[in-house]
Amino acid sequence: MSSLQVLDLSGNQGLVELPPEIGILRTLQYLNLSLTSIRQLPTGLANLRNLRCLLLDYNTNLKGIPPIVISCLSLLQVYSKMNGVMDYFDEVEASADDEIAFLEVLEKMSCLNKICITIFAAPSVEMILNSFKLRHCIRKLTLMECSGLTSLLLISPEGATSNRRKIEIFRNLTRFELFRCCSLKQIIMSDSLYLPNLHQVYIGVCPLLLNLNCLAYAINLKILTVLDCESMEEIISESSEEEKAFPKLKTISLTRLRKLKSISRSPISSSSLFEIEVSQCPSLKQLPLDIESADFLKKIRGETEWWEGLIWDREVVKDACSSKFVSTSSSRFRPPGKTKDQISSTSKG
Repeated sequence: MSSLQVLDLSGNQGLVELPPEIGILRTLQYLNLSLTSIRQLPTGLANLRNLRCLLLDYNTNLKGIPPIVISCLSLLQVYSKMNGVMDYFDEVEASADDEIAFLEVLEKMSCLNKICITIFAAPSVEMILNSFKLRHCIRKLTLMECSGLTSLLLISPEGATSNRRKIEIFRNLTRFELFRCCSLKQIIMSDSLYLPNLHQVYIGVCPLLLNLNCLAYAINLKILTVLDCESMEEIISESSEEEKAFPKLKTISLTRLRKLKSISRSPISSSSLFEIEVSQCPSLKQLPLDIESADFLKKIRGETEWWEGLIWDREVVKDACSSKFVSTSSSRFRPPGKTKDQISSTSKG
């Protein structure tokens, strides 16, 4: 197979290792090892000097990748290693030094333009925030555990505020996940920044996080999932002057947010809004809907007791929503995108 250019082994969960002879596939450009049980990458992988795309998503047995292997792939354009939030139930043991060393290799790769990655160490987060290259390349980012991370500070570059020009931070980021970051209290973002292409946000088990005001600057957000954030009282308590909250939102799912009182102080005026799902949020007594968004809305899912306790500013909005309510039991914990089709599409998005 000396002329092979594409090798897709994704979904073969019985696959635990690659032969060292894989290094003879000198013409290989695309290698997908997602959803396999591979424990380590052979050093022979470093010989794949024509490799453009390396996908390693949802490989829970693959704990680390030798930086020397990746650094030899000088033509690599796409690197993806995402971890599913349900893959880890025990405390994650991650070496900050190893993670930073790996990020430093990625930062130096001149052809790399798309990164999808899960980060486990707080110092790595700071490195990403301070690196234009990494911020520009990252398309999907998961922060998991990150012990000691108390704040995410997305601050304007020097001079950006004075000329009032909007700056794209994480220009190509489409999906962001926070899971079990138990020290995180706040995400602070300068009002001169915005997140132009952020479409999906998943926040889970962040017990000290008070709000998600940074999402006021995610003007194209489509899917928002928040669960088990016991201190959160508001999703957004402020919004930018130019944009109303969540103008492109399609679905919002809120689970076990017992102190949550408000989603947004202003109505979600979105003709895209499709579904609202609320489970075990007893303090949420109002939905931020106006007549326009209520008309376009297709479904509201939640417990009957919660629905009957809602307060409505306008009876016409309540009438528009009543026929769309679906009574449910407590929502199950559903991690975002983990199907083979979604993983295989990483190289296309």
